Amino acid sequence: MVHGMTAAEQHKRIMSGRSLPEDTIQFVDSLEDPIVCEWIYLCALDGMPLEHLKKLSRIPDKDSVRKGDYICAERKKYLQSVFKNPEAAASKSVEDMFQQVREMYEESKSLRAMVDENIRKSQKEQNKSAKANEAVQTALLQEKQNIIDNQERYIRQLEKSISEMENEKEEWKEKKASEAAENEKAALKRRLMETKMGSWIVQQKKKRDSQKFVDTYLKEDTYSEEQKEYLLQCFEDGASLRDMEKFASPDIPVILMERLRKANV
Repeated sequence: MVHGMTAAEQHKRIMSGRSLPEDTIQFVDSLEDPIVCEWIYLCALDGMPLEHLKKLSRIPDKDSVRKGDYICAERKKYLQSVFKNPEAAASKSVEDMFQQVREMYEESKSLRAMVDENIRKSQKEQNKSAKANEAVQTALLQEKQNIIDNQERYIRQLEKSISEMENEKEEWKEKKASEAAENEKAALKRRLMETKMGSWIVQQKKKRDSQKFVDTYLKEDTYSEEQKEYLLQCFEDGASLRDMEKFASPDIPVILMERLRKANV
C-alpha cells in the first residue's frame, strides 16, 4: 500500500494503470459500501462490462457481507465463462490469455494485502472511537475473514486456470510441431516426385536426341571420320542438335566448324 493513499485513491490509480474506461473508474469510485466497492473493483479489473457492474451493485440486500458473497459468486461465474468459453478464448492468442491470467494472479496478491491494510486501519480507528464496542469489532473481524476466504478461493481458482492454460499451451505447441513435421514431409515427397519425373523426362529427351544425332551425323558417309569425331565430341560436351545445325556441314573442315560453334555460343 502506497504511504498516505486511501483505498479509493489506490483503486483509481490501479484502474487507470490497467487502462479501464473512465466511466467504469468513476462508477467504482462512487460506491460507498467498502465491501461492495472492493468486490466491484475486482470485477472491473477482471474486465466485467460496466452494465454488469451496475447490476451487481443494485442487489436488494442491505447486508454488506451477503452482498459481497453474491458478487463474489457472480464474479467466479464470469471468470469461468471467460476461461472456458471457446468463442471468447478464440478472440485472444494462447500467449495473451496465459499472460493475462498471470497478471491477474499477481494482482490478487497485492489486492489481498490492500484489503488487510484497509481492515487493520478501520479496526484501529474503531478502537480509538468512544463508541466502539465488542459487537462492532466482531462484525469487522467476520468481514475480514469473509474477504480473506473469498480471496483465497479466488487465488486457488486462478492457480487452477494457470495450470490449465499451461497444459493447453503445451498441447498447442505439440500440435503445431506435428503439423509442421507433416507439412515438411509432404513437401519433401512432392520434391522427390518432381525430381524423379524431371530426371525421367531428361533421360527420355536425351535418348531421342542421341538417336537423331546418330541418324543425322554418323550413319551415312556424308561426314568424314574427323568431322564425325568432332561432332560427337560436341554432342557429348552438351551441344544440342539445334546448336549443331548452326555450324555442322560436311563441306567445311573441322577447324572452321569449331570457329562457327564458338561464334554462336
